Amino acid sequence: MRQRTPIEKQQAIKLAVEAVRDSGRDPSRYNITAEDAGTEWSVSFEGKPPRPPGDELFVYVSKESSKTRLMLGE
Repeated sequence: MRQRTPIEKQQAIKLAVEAVRDSGRDPSRYNITAEDAGTEWSVSFEGKPPRPPGDELFVYVSKESSKTRLMLGE
C-alpha cells in the first residue's frame, strides 16, 4: 500500500477556505495565515477591520487525510 504524501501549506489553505465557504461565511472578509502544527496545518481567519469581538475562525487540516475541522472564535 502506497503512503499518501502529506499536503503542503497552500493546499491546506485552499481546503480551509472551502471549509469556511461551506459554513456560509465569506473567506474574503478575513486575513488568512497558516502554521505547521505537527500532524496538521492550523489555518487562522481573522476578520478584517473593523471587526466585532470574536470575528475569527480556525480550521485544522490533517496533513495525512486532508480532513478539516472548523472552530469558531469567541
